Amino acid sequence: MAPGVPSRRFTRLCWLLVLSGLLGTTTGQESSGSGPCPEGYVLFENICYKAYKEFKTFSQALQRCEDEGGTLAMPKHQSVDAFFTGLIINLSPMTDAWIGLRNEGGTWTWLDGSTVSECGFSDWDESNTDHTVGHCGFIRFTSWYKWVDDPCDGTLRSGFICQIGEGDSNCETIDSCTDHPQGVSSGDTCYYIKDGTYKTYEGAVDVCDADDASLAMPKNAGITFLLMGIIIKTSPSRSTDHWVGIDDLLVEGQGAFPDGLLLESCSFTNWMSGNSGNEIDKNCVVLKTSAWMDWSYIDCGRPTLYICQLGPGDNDGCILPTTIPPTTTAPPTTTVTTTVADPTTPAPVTTPPPETTVGSTAATVPQAPTTTQEDQTTTLPEEGQQGKQEAGVDQGALAGGVAAGVVVAGVGVGVGVAAYKFKWLAKVSPK
Repeated sequence: MAPGVPSRRFTRLCWLLVLSGLLGTTTGQESSGSGPCPEGYVLFENICYKAYKEFKTFSQALQRCEDEGGTLAMPKHQSVDAFFTGLIINLSPMTDAWIGLRNEGGTWTWLDGSTVSECGFSDWDESNTDHTVGHCGFIRFTSWYKWVDDPCDGTLRSGFICQIGEGDSNCETIDSCTDHPQGVSSGDTCYYIKDGTYKTYEGAVDVCDADDASLAMPKNAGITFLLMGIIIKTSPSRSTDHWVGIDDLLVEGQGAFPDGLLLESCSFTNWMSGNSGNEIDKNCVVLKTSAWMDWSYIDCGRPTLYICQLGPGDNDGCILPTTIPPTTTAPPTTTVTTTVADPTTPAPVTTPPPETTVGSTAATVPQAPTTTQEDQTTTLPEEGQQGKQEAGVDQGALAGGVAAGVVVAGVGVGVGVAAYKFKWLAKVSPK
C-alpha cells in the first residue's frame, strides 16, 4: 500500500460506522444512476444490452433489434466483449449470438461504419481463418465465446444481442490497466486475476491491498457479467472458483463489500440456488464455476483464485448514504475557588437563617441537561432500481468525520458500539 493511504479495512469500518449512524445524521439517500434501461436490458458502460435466445438469420436479428429502437450489439472493446460472455451465460450458456459485424469488401466493419482494425480489438477464434466477403460475425459458445463468421442470411443462429444507445464510433477507450496488462479496463477501473496463485479470502484481500486495490465488487448485473467473462477469457483455470469482494465477517448474515457498502443497499444479487449466506461457517463469496459463476458463500479459509479491482468500480443500482458531520458544542466551563482558613483566626459564629415556609409554588431544582439521540434509519433500495453515479471516498473528509463521530459517541452509547466494531474487526482481519 502506498504511504499515507488509509487501509481499506479502516475505510470499510468508517463506512459501517456511517451506515450505523455514529458519524452524523442521515438526512436521506442518494440513488446513483442515469436512468433505467428498457425492460430486460442491462446497463453497461452507458449502453443498454439484451441477449435473446431465438433462432434467426443476421438480417432477421438486426430487424428485431431495430424494431426495439436499437441495433445489433458491437463489442468494440475488451470489456464489452467480456461482458457479452457473462450476458450470454446468464441467459443460456449454450447459445451462439449474432453481433453487429459484417465483412464488407474484405474489411470487417461494425454497423456504425467503424472498422475492427480502427478500434484495435478483436476476439476471433484462432481456428476461424477463412474470413469470407459477405459473411457476418457471431459469438460461438463452443469456441469459449470467441468470434466466428458465417453467411449472413443463409444460416440460423440460436441467439443475438441488441444494444440501445449510441456506441463509440471513434473506438476511444481509457486504459486503466497500465500496471496490470493482463487485466480488463472498464471506465476508470481495472479488473484482473492476480498471477494465478491460490489464496484464502484473507490472503486474497492482502494481495489486492498490496496493489492499492480491493477484491472485485459485483454491485450490479453489468459488473457481475463482466467478471464472469474475465474468468472465461483470461483465467488460468476456468473451472476454478474465484473470490470476489463480498463477505459477512463483521455481522453474520449481513453481506458487505470491501468499501463498506452493505449488500442490501444494492438491488442486484446473483445467488446460486439455495446459497445466500445462511451457514455460520461460510462467510465469503466466490463466483462458483460449477454453477456457471453464480454467487456462493464458502469457507473463507479455502484457497482459490481471485479477482482484484483497482479503481472505484460501478455503483449503478446501489443507494449510497448521505451524511452531515455532527456538530459538537463544548460544555460551559465552571471555575471553583477554594479558600483555606487561617488556623490562628477564630472561626466566625454563624447564625442559622430563619425558617422559610414553602408556599404552593415549589422551588425547582436545576437539572443537568440531557441529550437524546434520535433513531436513525437507512432506507434500502427497491428491487430493480437502476442508475448511474460515480462514487468515491474522500479519505480526508472521512477521517475527519470519524474523529468528530468519536467525540459525539463519547457522550452516549456510541463508544460501546464503536469499541465493539473495532474489536470485531481486529478479530476477523488478518494482521
